[in-house]
Amino acid sequence: MSDVFVVIHLVLLLGLFAPGALAGEEAVDPPDVAQEQSETTPHAGPIVLEPDSTGTRFVAPVQTVIGQRIDAARRLDRQTGVASVLEAEQWAGQGLDAAELLGRAAGLSVSSTGGLGATASVSLRGSSSGQVPVYLDGVLLNRPDAAGVNVGALNLQSLERIEIYRGAAPLTLGGASLGGAIHLHSGDGAGTVLGAATARSYGGLIFEGGGATTAGDWTMSLRARALRADNDWEFENDNGTIYNPNDDQRSVRVNNDVRGGGGVANARRTLGPGELSLSAIADFSEQGLPGLSVRQSETARSSSLLGQGQVRWSAGRSANTRWQQANLFARVDQQTYEDPSGDLSGRVRDRSDEVITLGSSVAGAFTPTGARSWRLELAHAWQQSEDRALSDEFPLRQRSTMAAALQPTWNLFTDRLLLSGGARAELNIDNEEGQDSNSLPAWTVQAGARWSLHRTLFLKGNIGYFERVPTLFELFGDRGAVVGNPGLASESGVNRDLGLVWSIPSAAGRRVAFTWFVNDAFDLILPVQISPVAVKYQNLARADIEGLELEADSGRLSIFSARLALTRLWTTDRSGRSYAEGHPLPGRPGLVADAALFAHLGPWTAGVNLAAMDENFAQTGGRAPIPGRTLLGASLERHLGQEFIALARVDNLADDEVFDLYGYPLPGRQFSVSIQKVR
Repeated sequence: MSDVFVVIHLVLLLGLFAPGALAGEEAVDPPDVAQEQSETTPHAGPIVLEPDSTGTRFVAPVQTVIGQRIDAARRLDRQTGVASVLEAEQWAGQGLDAAELLGRAAGLSVSSTGGLGATASVSLRGSSSGQVPVYLDGVLLNRPDAAGVNVGALNLQSLERIEIYRGAAPLTLGGASLGGAIHLHSGDGAGTVLGAATARSYGGLIFEGGGATTAGDWTMSLRARALRADNDWEFENDNGTIYNPNDDQRSVRVNNDVRGGGGVANARRTLGPGELSLSAIADFSEQGLPGLSVRQSETARSSSLLGQGQVRWSAGRSANTRWQQANLFARVDQQTYEDPSGDLSGRVRDRSDEVITLGSSVAGAFTPTGARSWRLELAHAWQQSEDRALSDEFPLRQRSTMAAALQPTWNLFTDRLLLSGGARAELNIDNEEGQDSNSLPAWTVQAGARWSLHRTLFLKGNIGYFERVPTLFELFGDRGAVVGNPGLASESGVNRDLGLVWSIPSAAGRRVAFTWFVNDAFDLILPVQISPVAVKYQNLARADIEGLELEADSGRLSIFSARLALTRLWTTDRSGRSYAEGHPLPGRPGLVADAALFAHLGPWTAGVNLAAMDENFAQTGGRAPIPGRTLLGASLERHLGQEFIALARVDNLADDEVFDLYGYPLPGRQFSVSIQKVR
């Protein structure tokens, strides 16, 4: 079956460039390309309007038109799913890492081991990090031998925007999942920030730069970043005795330094009715692993090296073609891990893992009678995981994933009602040297609706059924702190959400979104502590998750602007285990909020921000409590002429002692200053 699928896939790829293949009946909006129109500029003459939501183009009479740019956020607001967008202008030159930035989004919580560039994981709507697929330009970043993506290692400088889908995600990104999906879009190098330098507390330094040029028909760009940090703050060490303050003492975080860098190169040109894009991404990091605060390691280290190359062709918005996209990619991800003293897991470890991923996808769309479009995508990915340090003892593991997705949309009642649906079938074939292959199928089915109550007000509803197969990491462990469980079953569930979105196109950034969601998860895969230093992934019979999300952005109101992201979450363990039944799921805070208020006075912008999190627990059954917190921060920004911006920021003003993960203290008060060169 795998060979047949690959043959069909190659035929479709070749057919993309066959004579006449690019001809179609009418243009169809590609759902993953931001709609761009004129930037509030008067224009006289015949106007060929972009396709509306039915995919039909119109020619307007001679007139004067004032256009508005429809950015990625408003494009997603017009779809049926619930999503947020973080644009590069929100973080460029501010010296943030991805973990700090993602903590500003509704429905999402971040857990970090502490410090700039430190290991960090994300949770969407009560999911675990392994249940959140993260994509970079359509390429899945989740490793088959890891619990989830380390968002602390993501290079923000190479990104143009981050799309966060909560609940129903596009089927090309796997569709429905327990929480949703995150899609990272790399930039073209033509951003507004040409360079930036940031200095932070605890030895933090970040340098960023980028630019673009043209050569004939090609537009070429390059963005790069380098960072370092010592991350050596003081903290209150309770020596592992939470309820005995008599042995508490002040300690310093050791072996917590990080060094890293990377960049993205991109070349683009017009090809036929679309655009051909070539991109290459490279990132590296090297850091210490201090471990738990009660027993810090001075010798454990890790490093990572990532390389990704991609060739993509995408149809233009006005292209008269059924073919929408073709994509080829290759990715190499190497990680080393050394614990010569056995401080972290109780045993000496020396690992050198390498994951190779090759993949391709093709997508097309057509418009049968009555439908806006039917989008079809076929995708294939092959992954190989190897421990190069122990290649003789541990065999190669491979996973081949084939997927087909069909996603139709309809417009009714003069475009006021948008309906979407679809299904995705996925087949994963695992192979291990000396073992029989194992086939793991998975299905996703979803439906959604968006009703335009007003041109600025949308009512949305979604329902979906999802299945997720266990990763190689969950099945076989890491030969250390994670014990394998080959008997794991696929997890499944039903997601539902209902929400309102209010967005004013004429007021930049002014938007409010409120969503209620309910998730029922079955055979949920979660880590269970089986010893003081080891966990094992097991199927939880059932879990109930319910929540509310609120996003608000005021845009500019006189001299003020404000933003708010709030998530209220209720989770319940329904496994039937006496020590866990009825308790909240571990690592899921009931309340997460992030808010900021800014005052704009000429070249000056002053801001205050608040980040709050409710109490939660590190272990099943309400054990190992993680205290709630409310942290305050402030910032001051000044434009220096037309080319430079200076920024000063202080986080955790009260110097509170906090942590996301039990035994991993976060830094106290932090200062940062940065200077940016803009266009």
